[in-house]
Amino acid sequence: MPFSFQHLSVTIPLCISYILLGLCSFYLQVKNTGIRNETFKKNFAMIENKYGEAHREALGPDKSINKYGYPDIGNNIYADLLPYKDWVKVNNAQRAHESLVNSLIILYPNAFIASLVYPKVTVGLLYALLLFRTVNINGYLSNRGYNKAVGGEEFSKLTLVLLISTSMIASLSMMGVTRKFAIFKKLVP
Repeated sequence: MPFSFQHLSVTIPLCISYILLGLCSFYLQVKNTGIRNETFKKNFAMIENKYGEAHREALGPDKSINKYGYPDIGNNIYADLLPYKDWVKVNNAQRAHESLVNSLIILYPNAFIASLVYPKVTVGLLYALLLFRTVNINGYLSNRGYNKAVGGEEFSKLTLVLLISTSMIASLSMMGVTRKFAIFKKLVP
């Protein structure tokens, strides 16, 4: 008798989606640090030679310049000394990081609110967002940078807008407002 998937039901808890998004953020931070390591570290002698004395003069003789180039985020005095290819790599990694971090403040509260009424829809949107963000991150970290990442970024934004809309409908549903409008009767249980 062949094995059938007809009645197989898999339940994925909503918290797994949040964990995966957190892992996506962690993955990006690790990649960002790796890129900073390979760019700033190999050019550290040049940075130390030019700014080391001024750094110790300003902050104390026991303070050294960070080998990852911090607090420079890619457009300051340390990055000016990088070869152009390394400068582009650092800035693409930084842009991918900032793009993700900026969206999290919108994502988490809206995902929470939407999940109260529409948990399955929310999980679906979170997995779609995870997929598009991964495409976006890998695009930025490639040699083509933004040109390769733009598709993932735009689909991420669209998914975020859908999540915000779901959150707003969920809020209206919890307040009982949607029961009064015929258009929502098909959308809201």
